[in-house]
Amino acid sequence: MRSVTTEWQGKTYHLLYNGRAMFAARDALGDQDIIAALTQPGAAGMQATVQAFCILAEQGELVRRMDGHARGSIPDADDVAARIMPDELIELQQAVVNAVMRGYHRDQPEEEIDLGLAELQKKTE
Repeated sequence: MRSVTTEWQGKTYHLLYNGRAMFAARDALGDQDIIAALTQPGAAGMQATVQAFCILAEQGELVRRMDGHARGSIPDADDVAARIMPDELIELQQAVVNAVMRGYHRDQPEEEIDLGLAELQKKTE
């Protein structure tokens, strides 16, 4: 699973940016890019961060449950908005951005290196 683990107010959350999270974020935040939504000034940026955090945390938790892990918490947006402190906002934004980036990450197969060819190329240089 390509989740990002983060701690917030004593609880561990596994943020997962999967297909369902991508479309849920679009529905919640409008057609704007999720990263642009998080960095809006003022209350709009905070609300976008809270919504995105809750969506990604929910998806991470649901997939963990499907994989047989013990039940963890799924945050509620109203609860997070009421409890978040100003210094925690940036931490949650960074965790969401990391999860989005990880969600788009593709595993590239490692390229085989022909040691004989590499040695031959060194000799001819």
